Amino acid sequence: MNVVALVPSALELAESLRRKGRWTKAANILKHLLSAPEWAREIGAQAHLSLARTHMARGDFGSARRHLRQAVRQDPGLAEAWHLLAEVEQIVRPRALPHVIGYLRRAVAADPDEVTYRRHLADAYRRAGYNLRAARCLSASWRRNRTDFALTWDYAEALVAAGERDRARRVVLRYCFLTGDPRGRVLYRQVRQWENVLAHRRESAWGAYAG
Repeated sequence: MNVVALVPSALELAESLRRKGRWTKAANILKHLLSAPEWAREIGAQAHLSLARTHMARGDFGSARRHLRQAVRQDPGLAEAWHLLAEVEQIVRPRALPHVIGYLRRAVAADPDEVTYRRHLADAYRRAGYNLRAARCLSASWRRNRTDFALTWDYAEALVAAGERDRARRVVLRYCFLTGDPRGRVLYRQVRQWENVLAHRRESAWGAYAG
């Protein structure tokens, strides 16, 4: 079988094999494709992305990171590759949060409408202590998806952490009005609880400082 002559089918076959756990065969097909310069220029980014997924499934995150870097080098607009690169970076270098944020920002820039990328970027911002940036990151997604409970939860939590307590309450009340979802009441109580926790932390910190 001349795999190079059937590039689109070969990519689909490699993905199918990867999903079935037949990682070695999937990797061999992808490497075969990349070995042909005329096709590597056309499908190199997608092939490297597929190889990265294969290596991630096998637990070889170092190789996955190498192929993801090749993918974004060949196609800087490949949002999924930037997103996976951030995921792999957290595993390979747990303290490299600035790099993770940078990769996720590239993913969001390449695909601004993908909620998952924004949620993960907001989470990275919060872990870095950039609470206001986290809230702003989720704002655009929430305006387009105001009936998404998980997104509303994340956005409200980010707002409280950023000191925007009143706005967090309004966001939850808006969700309740639009959906009638009883979980909205649970979230509203959770917002009050987050507020109390933050207030207690501030009091404790001030007491330690004053003492």
